[in-house]
Amino acid sequence: MGERPVAFIDEGSTAQSEYTGTAPKVEARASGDRRLVTVYQGQQRTGGYGIHVDAITIDGGTLRVRATFATPPPGAIVTDALTSPSQTVAVPLGFSEVVLFDQDGRERARFGGPPLTTP
Repeated sequence: MGERPVAFIDEGSTAQSEYTGTAPKVEARASGDRRLVTVYQGQQRTGGYGIHVDAITIDGGTLRVRATFATPPPGAIVTDALTSPSQTVAVPLGFSEVVLFDQDGRERARFGGPPLTTP
């Protein structure tokens, strides 16, 4: 079958998600006839960080999410507050695993479980 592109809809992003872990994370859940995928950069000590989904593909039951992990440049003036950047996107199909890759193609997080299907 091979890897093929998946259309997705941006459901929103924030610098203040509730995720307090420091490692990148990806999670997914069913919501009606859509599946919501949320990517997290991980908690940061300052502002200036962000995460943005660039592309999604599927190969078999594996959804591959490619995202840009933004970091502030050295010497940048940023807020002095904990941030936890995230973005949620909606996809119109089921899958059994999600793998998050950064802009350099490195795997950063994985979510697996039973297939996400609509009851």
